[in-house]
Amino acid sequence: MNGIETTSEGEDRVLGRTQTEVSARTRRLVPRFVRKCWSLLLKAEERVSVKTKMTVVLFFVMIVPTAVILYMAETHASRDTALYLAVYLAISLALLGPLAGFLSRFLVLKDIREINAFCMEVKRGNYAVRFDLPVEEEEEHDILRLKRNLDWMTHLIGSRETRLKVELEKTDHSKKMFEELSQRDPLTGLGNRRLFEARIREMAYRSRQNGAGFHLMLIDCDKFKQVNDVHGHQTGDEVLTLLGTIIRESVRERVDGCFRLGGDEFGILLPSRDDEAARVVGERIRIRFRTSQKYGCTVSIGAAAFHPAPGTCPDIEEELRALITRSDKAVYVVKSMGGDKIILE
Repeated sequence: MNGIETTSEGEDRVLGRTQTEVSARTRRLVPRFVRKCWSLLLKAEERVSVKTKMTVVLFFVMIVPTAVILYMAETHASRDTALYLAVYLAISLALLGPLAGFLSRFLVLKDIREINAFCMEVKRGNYAVRFDLPVEEEEEHDILRLKRNLDWMTHLIGSRETRLKVELEKTDHSKKMFEELSQRDPLTGLGNRRLFEARIREMAYRSRQNGAGFHLMLIDCDKFKQVNDVHGHQTGDEVLTLLGTIIRESVRERVDGCFRLGGDEFGILLPSRDDEAARVVGERIRIRFRTSQKYGCTVSIGAAAFHPAPGTCPDIEEELRALITRSDKAVYVVKSMGGDKIILE
């Protein structure tokens, strides 16, 4: 089906180019005055109904020749009326084909071709196409009304398509916004656990492909429960928001990933195999948080590196569980030492 449509469109394009070339040659040969008169005649033809056209054609084809023959027979201008009838019949037979083509174009085919070309443009998605029509009047023939209705229909389709595109863009924007909200922690603005799990899995698969490792850093806020109990949950939320801001400002935007995993637990993904670089980030967060609030809160930080296993690849989920366990154990070691430290496992 698609092949047939493509062939048809190709033939239409070739026919269109041929008609354009013929039209250009005709314009060069025909004087401007004649072309202008012919253009005015075609515009006037638009207002004439098929019934009126047929009446004019039949008048010249049937009535005029018959009247001429009757006049010649009445005035005895010719002794042999049968001869004129024979000549009339021979001329009619000779002109039958060309006259039929002219009449079909004059009556119907011209309008049908214009409508077909109009429909082909609409099929290609060009809803701005319009017929070249005269000023609308109260009494118009059916084909002219049809063209006006097609123009109006195309205008409506184009307008609705534009509105639909606008609505789809709004829907796409809303979808992206809700997807972003579903992956963000509402208190700190950091990624949530859902985004963390997707990102760490993505980084693990990428490490398998390119051989590059990364660091997972888990951060736990020390003495946070004490702040909640003494100063209230609103103050506790302010402390968590402050810690989230410090974490976000301490990592590379669009390179490192920072997340709130729940409660007072945070996580950072650093796409680097350098232990010292991970330690520098952790120390920056630790020192800045300790000096940025008056509640005596500190952070316990545990980090572990992920290195792709050589040889046959083990289960990626098992590797990630082991990575999180190692980082978590490092955090508990820091807490057992009183907190406010960083350990790279």
